[in-house]
Amino acid sequence: MPTVADVEQAIIGRLSSELPYVRTLGSISEFLERDLNTIEELAPLCPALFIVYARGKYSQNMSGCQDREMIFGVIAAVRNLRGDSAVRHGAAGEKGIYQVLEDVRAALSGESCGIEMEPLAPISEEAVAGGRDFALYQILFKSRCRFNA
Repeated sequence: MPTVADVEQAIIGRLSSELPYVRTLGSISEFLERDLNTIEELAPLCPALFIVYARGKYSQNMSGCQDREMIFGVIAAVRNLRGDSAVRHGAAGEKGIYQVLEDVRAALSGESCGIEMEPLAPISEEAVAGGRDFALYQILFKSRCRFNA
């Protein structure tokens, strides 16, 4: 049975290999060490992706096996000094937040990332924070793994 840490690292590895333009990629702990103002000020940080284990849900069957449904979030940050439209849509060869979200979805959808689990499936995405030249969005994925109790 893979641990949450195993899955988190596998997701980071997959995104690292599939999205080489991302400048910062790590777990949520790296994100939590910075406040929103600091992230907005650090242009070299972006585009950035942070992985978070959002929640899990357990079920048990008669054979004694347990299933853990896992929800992982990918928080994406984009900064573009050309303004709101460039942050959302991209400009001058830089990707906007919408394209970054699409790239994350494409990189992770249907992938088990080398871990014994159901392939990741996107379930939702939403705006978290933003301004004229900065956007922070999250896309959630679900998977499931089975283990003996």
